[in-house]
Amino acid sequence: MISTTQDASSGESIALDSPEFVADPFPTYERLRRDAPVFRTRSAYVGDQDIYLLSRYKDCVDLTTDKRFRRVVEGSEPLPIPKSLRFLATDGMIMMDDPEHMRLRKLVSR
Repeated sequence: MISTTQDASSGESIALDSPEFVADPFPTYERLRRDAPVFRTRSAYVGDQDIYLLSRYKDCVDLTTDKRFRRVVEGSEPLPIPKSLRFLATDGMIMMDDPEHMRLRKLVSR
């Protein structure tokens, strides 16, 4: 599987499994924060679908706390991701909406 994401508008690529990125992803993160804080791309990890990468902390907090954005969309198809990574995208607490997310969050914060 190719693990390169490519900006759908500019054609710019980020090789997520390249030795350079794995060894030091921070220059890429800084470039994204500076030049493309919302990076529209396609990724083989999710079936070559359009995705958006957010690179600024505040944008991530705003997105994850805005009730208009849901982690789970009723009736939607699950993301076509490899079985080995599926637990990260579907079964984890981070990917659940309230009230289930809040119930689990209270349990782990005790």
